Amino acid sequence: ANTSFSNRIVRMKSFDADEPGKASSSHAVLTMPSLTMFGIGNTIGGGIFALTGVAAQYAGPSLFVSFLISGHVILVTALMYAELSSRIPIKGSAFTYTYVTFGELPAFLVGCSLNLRYGATASSLARGIASYLNGLLEKLGYTIPPVMEGVTVFGVEDCSIVAVLALFILTFIFTLG
Repeated sequence: ANTSFSNRIVRMKSFDADEPGKASSSHAVLTMPSLTMFGIGNTIGGGIFALTGVAAQYAGPSLFVSFLISGHVILVTALMYAELSSRIPIKGSAFTYTYVTFGELPAFLVGCSLNLRYGATASSLARGIASYLNGLLEKLGYTIPPVMEGVTVFGVEDCSIVAVLALFILTFIFTLG
């Protein structure tokens, strides 16, 4: 049926509350510990370990307070997801929950936001890995060529070739499952 654009962008995914899981064609592959470690790794990233010492020099004890506030926000977000997932009996993430409750256009925007966040998280994690690897090689006595530490790409300085290689390696490992 030919529906108007305004009707299509607000259409919502339906589900049968009596048969949870039937509305979803996906099947669970990751276990609870795997998902927990994935969430912790995604939240923490590589930069928290490298940047905490640098930030403590400038922020002092207020850094600890900011970690407490961040921890509280993460806890409330986790509780919100738990409540939402108990009320919507289908498998999914923020995209699926937004699709069910608000419609297709908001879910599309949330999906785009998630992809941007994952990209930013992966790039910062790869940069952290590259910094750790360069530091380790220097401590082991190897001389790091300046090209490996950072090059200028499109006017952006300190783009790490090692970080790009780390992204490719991590992407390859991720695609293996």
